[in-house]
Amino acid sequence: MENLVRRLFIAIAVVAVVLVAAGCSAGPVHPAASPSPLPPDPHTASALLKIRRWVFDLVLSNPGAVKLYRMPPQQYVAALGCAH
Repeated sequence: MENLVRRLFIAIAVVAVVLVAAGCSAGPVHPAASPSPLPPDPHTASALLKIRRWVFDLVLSNPGAVKLYRMPPQQYVAALGCAH
């Protein structure tokens, strides 16, 4: 009985190896054809123009720092605590 179980197990293992080997060594696989490209989005050009015109606004970004940038260099350094 043990001999029969061992032979059955070996036969199943051999079949599994053969199936895997046949699947892996099959001819070159051609990927599915890619879909046709999408038409250009009409909003893309205007969005890119808006990005190129973007300007940093210190007053809106960090209003507390505006007074520092209006100071002369010596006062600016002293206000930051870097004066020696």
